[in-house]
Amino acid sequence: MTHTENWIWLPRDKYKNEQTTVYSGLSHTEATTYAVAEFAKDYSFDKKIISADLRFSGDAVFQLYCNDSIVATGPACV
Repeated sequence: MTHTENWIWLPRDKYKNEQTTVYSGLSHTEATTYAVAEFAKDYSFDKKIISADLRFSGDAVFQLYCNDSIVATGPACV
């Protein structure tokens, strides 16, 4: 099986100042920029889905919903 990941983020041309975030709860320096974004993708199927396998990850805190219920959170805490 071949995996093809596509990272998503805010469009660079529209959100120039939100492309990088420097923040750490352990650092004494202030965050320069910080952004919170919400992304949604809806899928509709002609037949009832019995099961599905998902491969996902994130480099920031995230919640994954399915049918209005949280099915995963991440990344794993240190």
